[in-house]
Amino acid sequence: MERDSNLKGMPPSGQSADGVGGRLSRALSRRSLAMGAACAPAGLIVGAFADHLGPPGVARTMWLYGAAAAFATGYAVWRGMVAARPGLFRGAFAGAAAGVAAPAVCSVFISAVEGVQGILAGMPAGPGLLFKGLAIAAGMGALSLFYAGWVTIPAGAILGAVLGALQKRSSRKGLGPAS
Repeated sequence: MERDSNLKGMPPSGQSADGVGGRLSRALSRRSLAMGAACAPAGLIVGAFADHLGPPGVARTMWLYGAAAAFATGYAVWRGMVAARPGLFRGAFAGAAAGVAAPAVCSVFISAVEGVQGILAGMPAGPGLLFKGLAIAAGMGALSLFYAGWVTIPAGAILGAVLGALQKRSSRKGLGPAS
């Protein structure tokens, strides 16, 4: 009985008592989704180029991993650095950070999918293989930053600057999701 009485006056998880926290959280998520959606085509293009450089006869899936990694990285970095206070320079810095992190995230995605495929195929699994896979993914991420970073970092900075300026302008005019 005591437990029920304590829970009656509590707001739902993730919201404040007046509901403002829920609206603010949704607005920040929308702003972050916009950056993820802007980064995904860039990741798709870089991944398709990487597929083109690969040997013949190999599955051409880097475009998918590149788009997914760019979306996830753009969303996470924007949510953490820019969504609450958008601006041109803050957006450019966050976009460049997403461009630095996206190749490593792409390598982690590839490693994770290959690990799951190996488990489903009956290959042995264990903590040692997990750490080995993460070490390989980190090395591949550094290597892919070397060959793709010259595109991903400036592209992220440009996308971030444009989107940051647009979101700042729209929030000032009351047209954006933060209004």
